[in-house]
Amino acid sequence: MKKVSLTIMAIISAFGISMAQPADSAAGKQKPSVETTVTTDSLKEQVENVKGSVDGLNESYLETKATVGALAKIKVSGYIQAQWNRGDTEGVVDATNKLVKDRFLIKRGRLKTTYDAGLAKYVLEIDVTQDGVGLKDAYAQFTEPWLKAFSLTMGAQDRPFGYEVGYSSSMLESPERSKVIGTFFPKEKDIGAMLEFGMEEGPVSWLNAKVGVFNGQTNILNENDGYKDIIGRLGFSFPLRDAGLSIEGGFSGYVGKITTTDTSWRDTSSKAKIGYNYTMNGAMWQKNVDGSLNQMFDRQYFGGDLQLTYATPVIGGTCLKGEVIQGKQPGTAASSNYYAAANPSNTALYNRDALGYYFYFIQNIDPASLQLVFKYDMYDPNTKVAASDFTATSNLTAADIAYQTFGFGLLWYVPWAPNIRCMLFYEIPQNEKLTAPAAALAKYKNDLTDNLFTGRIQVKF
Repeated sequence: MKKVSLTIMAIISAFGISMAQPADSAAGKQKPSVETTVTTDSLKEQVENVKGSVDGLNESYLETKATVGALAKIKVSGYIQAQWNRGDTEGVVDATNKLVKDRFLIKRGRLKTTYDAGLAKYVLEIDVTQDGVGLKDAYAQFTEPWLKAFSLTMGAQDRPFGYEVGYSSSMLESPERSKVIGTFFPKEKDIGAMLEFGMEEGPVSWLNAKVGVFNGQTNILNENDGYKDIIGRLGFSFPLRDAGLSIEGGFSGYVGKITTTDTSWRDTSSKAKIGYNYTMNGAMWQKNVDGSLNQMFDRQYFGGDLQLTYATPVIGGTCLKGEVIQGKQPGTAASSNYYAAANPSNTALYNRDALGYYFYFIQNIDPASLQLVFKYDMYDPNTKVAASDFTATSNLTAADIAYQTFGFGLLWYVPWAPNIRCMLFYEIPQNEKLTAPAAALAKYKNDLTDNLFTGRIQVKF
């Protein structure tokens, strides 16, 4: 027992704790020794230090958590489209340089940053190519917190019209959008405010709608007149999963005006430069000399689109999709493109009724890697005239000639690198063949040699 007691004493002594002294007979209480008091205070101090360290770590953790939570809301994405083009003749791949028959280029180099906080979203996207750096998307979006069905988007964004305008360029099954889309909606973007409705669940989840007010400028430019354009689409979606079928589509409208800036005609009485505009009179252009400078003319489009996707047994998915658009398209004598002339200009306004449509057939060969694509694309910039109306005495121009384009290609999604997509695509444009045109349009008596091949590699992240 004595040895045990001595051992216990040694252990207690090693931990720096003294044994209590015998009870004080006068007070009936035990007195802690000075050594015990000092040791207790030391332990308290150590505990406080540890507590302080834990609190500091906890505060640091909360700060790190908040930072990580904020960073988790930020998504950076993008893609590069590097391609090679070859045309039948010089000038097909680059209309500004008649010496170029084939070329390498960066068609698109997109970098997109999205901050998604649930009910609020911020998006900024730029495009970097050999031509420089350009702005694509730059908008803020807010969603109401009750139904979470209505959202407001303001800034530079896709125009809410049809299907192909808002379809991502990284997903396009052909090198470029259809001719009618490129003509009516160049660069796809405009600056404005858009209200959107859509519900993920419920009795109206099949319905979606967008309507916006925009500057009405080509691409992303400052407003140049006092009128805004209204653009909208009413869409539907029916996913018939049991049948392996999906049906989507919509109806779109564009109601806008443009302000002419033509100063090419000086009024004989007032000596003021008041400009021309042209309208169709039968199969001829009629010059209106009532003064056009700063007058407004209609730019209006109406269209419908439809997409059918079917899970075809054995061979894989099949997709059919198309769109038709018709409307009033102001332009110039040389072009039916989107009118946004500088102020002032010396270019008279030509008011055309235009029609365009396209059709895709897409078939998966191997659902994981290969797609065959066929595309038909038609654009008639002036529906008031036919090929036989282009005579030696008519004042019609090359901008009034209709085109149709047949295209076919192969898409390969690389199995061992799913972020890589390769495209081989061949396009065969066919112009309207004029019967007996004026000398300036004589080359259009036959189909131009303007076929185009595109080979593209796209890397997406």
